[in-house]
Amino acid sequence: VEGVEAARREGVTVIFTSDRRREGAAGVIALMARLGFGALESGRTLHLRGDLENPAADDPLRQSIAQNYCVIALVGDSLGEFSDLFEAQGGAARAPTAATETMVAPLWGAGWFLLPNPVRSTVKPAPAGAESAVPTTPTTDMPQGVK
Repeated sequence: VEGVEAARREGVTVIFTSDRRREGAAGVIALMARLGFGALESGRTLHLRGDLENPAADDPLRQSIAQNYCVIALVGDSLGEFSDLFEAQGGAARAPTAATETMVAPLWGAGWFLLPNPVRSTVKPAPAGAESAVPTTPTTDMPQGVK
């Protein structure tokens, strides 16, 4: 949170991405606000993979953001959050080697930052008559089938 706040003080627009579908946006926005990241705006400071024509890949999401912003850093909790190439053709098995023994190696710590996942969330469906989904208490596990 401190790093995000510092970047914003310097005029940097901090953008978050999520694998969630469009209908999960309100829950993500509420959870991020509760965690101290401030108010996010879907389509501006929160981009969802589910908004894309091809929601099976993250690179198009990153590319759509880069069309409107000069991306100065990527922060993620898995290699696939930096490039879909890490997950292509059995990439999970060769990802550590690809990350350290290829031309992307110099990017680590100099624009690409891999951090442990601080929180996984679950989002409860909106109660009847409610406007949006309500995030539950952050957990360390993502229930199977939740996107």
